[in-house]
Amino acid sequence: MHHIFVVSGLINSILSWGFFKPLARINYLTYLLHVGVLQLVLYSATYSIEFTDIIAVSVTTLVVYTTELENKMFPRCV
Repeated sequence: MHHIFVVSGLINSILSWGFFKPLARINYLTYLLHVGVLQLVLYSATYSIEFTDIIAVSVTTLVVYTTELENKMFPRCV
């Protein structure tokens, strides 16, 4: 068990370097803006976008995965 804490301390010290701060901010900004950019691209398309089976499976998988991940990260207090 001690080995896990040593590794996590090492990872924490590496990720705490100042080098990662601008990258983290860019990553967070991208996370905040990506939905708006996707909507802009989809709604301004001058051609029809076909909803193929591959896209349907991909979207369904993404929704299920993110819902499960959210439930594990943020359990609801009942």
